[in-house]
Amino acid sequence: MRVLQGIENYEEVRIPRDIVAREKFTGDGSTKIFQLSGSSNDGFNVTYSKGNWEAADIQVQLPTKITSTSWVDIYDSLVFFSRNKISVLSISSAGVVTLNYAPRNTIEFYVYYYLQLDISDIMSSYERDTIINSMSAGGGGGGSIEVEQAVDESKESIDDQRLDFLYVETLEDSGNTYVGYEDKNGAYFIAKYDSNVDATYTYGTGGIPSTSPASNWTSLSYDSPEATF
Repeated sequence: MRVLQGIENYEEVRIPRDIVAREKFTGDGSTKIFQLSGSSNDGFNVTYSKGNWEAADIQVQLPTKITSTSWVDIYDSLVFFSRNKISVLSISSAGVVTLNYAPRNTIEFYVYYYLQLDISDIMSSYERDTIINSMSAGGGGGGSIEVEQAVDESKESIDDQRLDFLYVETLEDSGNTYVGYEDKNGAYFIAKYDSNVDATYTYGTGGIPSTSPASNWTSLSYDSPEATF
């Protein structure tokens, strides 16, 4: 037994232990606020054999991180030139997580946060993935990403954004210019520039339409980025 000198009632002493907990959620394209519960879907990485999860144990003063389920950054849109990277704005002592942008519909993601275990809590299992190892390596400050992990994330993010094809066509449509992009998964994005170089957009899946005939592009519905994406 460890002797705590100068403390008479040593049985009342609690030595805090911070771990990085993980919970999984699914975006719906509009929701930016999510409730931690210690059991969200199958993503919670802690199993207690004694004790249990409590929102009051969340360490709101320590960093909170959001990633995809493959541990890369997530964005609110597929369109690389108008999308926004999603991050955590705040986490409350009640377990409410607020994001800066809404994850896209059906996109699964992880929220990582610091959780303090009481000295009486006992874990029967604790899953530590790469991000958790990186956050834990930062000690109490947390959140520091190792160089190797950062390189891996950057590479995967670049791969996701890679364009297999680039079309630039000036179509006979009252002087409008259409620029089309297709990514490696067959999702396509077309920008329509008018004579004032103002742009509207459209997107779809299944491969970019052929520019012949021109109506394959000109007959599509174009709108502002906010309305389109």
